[in-house]
Amino acid sequence: MGSELERSLSRIWAEELGLDAADPDGDFFAAGGTSLLAVRLAGRVRRELRLDMEIDTLVEHPTLGALTAFLEGETSGPAAPHR
Repeated sequence: MGSELERSLSRIWAEELGLDAADPDGDFFAAGGTSLLAVRLAGRVRRELRLDMEIDTLVEHPTLGALTAFLEGETSGPAAPHR
């Protein structure tokens, strides 16, 4: 698997969905993700990875690969204003 961020997200994703491993191209919601699990996932990303992730981010980027790419863009680009 790719970057450290992707490995960390993959671990959290798999744990929240009760999977052995996360598929980088798998859709969170198609894999059994619910709105409650999305809230939990976003909370863990904020706490454990210290990234400002909202639930709508997961809705807009529902695969592990897309979410990782989005969050990597957020962390490597210019500082975004805090929401």
